[in-house]
Parts: sequence; C-alpha cells; structure tokens
Amino acid sequence: MQIGQTNYDLSGLEILLIDSNKHMRLIARSILHSFGCKSVLEFGNSETAFEEYRHHEIDLVIVSWLLKPINGLEVVKLIRTDEDSPNVYVPIIMMSGRCEYQDVIDARDAGANEFLAKPIVPQTLYQRIISLIENPRPFIKCESFFGPCRRRRQAGPPQGIPERRKADVAQMESPQGDGVVPVGTVG
Repeated sequence: MQIGQTNYDLSGLEILLIDSNKHMRLIARSILHSFGCKSVLEFGNSETAFEEYRHHEIDLVIVSWLLKPINGLEVVKLIRTDEDSPNVYVPIIMMSGRCEYQDVIDARDAGANEFLAKPIVPQTLYQRIISLIENPRPFIKCESFFGPCRRRRQAGPPQGIPERRKADVAQMESPQGDGVVPVGTVG
C-alpha cells in the first residue's frame, strides 16, 4: 500500500499484536502480512503479552482495549512506565470497538500514539502505521503523564488564551534519546 508519494518497506518490523479475540488477531495478522510485515507476535492474554514484550525487540505494539486479566489501557501504561519495560518509546496503536470521543482521549492519556476503530480496515491501519513513521511526536514526561505529546499540531493555544505550558514543569523527550526539552519552548 502507498500513501502520498512514499512506499515503505515494513518487512523488517517486529510487531506485537494483542487481542483476546482470535478471529480479530487472524484478520489483523493477515492485513499486516499483506503490508509485507513478516514478524507478528500475537497474544490473547495481556499478562503473557507483556512478559513476551520484555524479551523481544518490538518495533510496534497493536493492542486491543478489551483484554484480560488487565485491559489494553493498563497494558499501554505498563509499557510506558513499568521499570521492566525494555522500550518505553515503542509506538502503540490502540484498537477498540469503543469509539466515543472520551475513549480516544483515554487511550491517548494512557500513552497510545494512535487509535484505530474496530472493525479494522487495511487502509486505515496502514495510515496509522505511516503516521507513526512520518509524524513522530516527542514524548512528554511530567508528574502525571509519560507518553507521546498529546498535541498533534504545534499551533499553540487559541487566540486570547495564555500559554499554560511555559509555566509547566513537564518536559518533552525525543524517542531517539537526543535530549529533553522544556515543554514551554516547543510550540
């Protein structure tokens, strides 16, 4: 598949797919293979998946919201904040049949990079993956949150509203590890 003018080779990605529904895993794996992805580790149990995550170099996590024994939001939080997490910067796509505005906000606030509504469509999944490649966001580290910057655009506050972030003690971090920047200096 191709978006814009760039055709990406996704064959080298190591993908962790977590969904309790085996049919959804089969569909997602088939779609990922159609993109050229060769390595898809899939799990139906969230604890087993996180344990395996700790032992593999994963490039992308695709996780369903409805999981047991811990749900997808908690899996995202574990990946972002657990001391045993090998890569807190790994891109994460949250999949869910729950697609209300608040659900998207909750996934974002847990640390997910992208949100994908179920049932998944190949074009939409590909767009989410390409968005992660073409538009990486710096990470925010503050007392109450660690994850990708919640702002998709660097437009600043609406006219007439003071810039709150300049006074924040939060910091932005590059996933590449090339430094921490005070939030107020970005956008």
